[in-house]
Amino acid sequence: MKNTTSSRNKSSVTISLRLTAEEKSILVRASKGQSLSAYIRKKLFASDSHTDNHKTEMRLCPKERQKLLAKILSELGKAQLSQSLCELADAAKLGTLPLTPDVCSDIQKAITKINSIRSDLLKAMGLRNGGSP
Repeated sequence: MKNTTSSRNKSSVTISLRLTAEEKSILVRASKGQSLSAYIRKKLFASDSHTDNHKTEMRLCPKERQKLLAKILSELGKAQLSQSLCELADAAKLGTLPLTPDVCSDIQKAITKINSIRSDLLKAMGLRNGGSP
């Protein structure tokens, strides 16, 4: 195994590992679409209590991050949450918001959608649900 330090990033170390074609094929199948580096890192440090596992697990490759951010933006555009919530807030301020089962259901759906988008956004940013790395 070869161990070199990148001149661009002193805290990052590259490790080279020779595998047979069959071993690599097994590794690719087991990674289920993750980058091989992320998969190996996750498997290697999953039981190591001295490692910040949440940082390793939350890290996305740039391509995955772009896909997730595109999904978030698409969901925000489709949901029109801002407009709907403004209408609900205006009606509440005027005292004209009837709390019918349909209105309550719509509010609950908006809350669920916002929480889903928040979760995806935090994941894309590499943060935990609490908002910290």
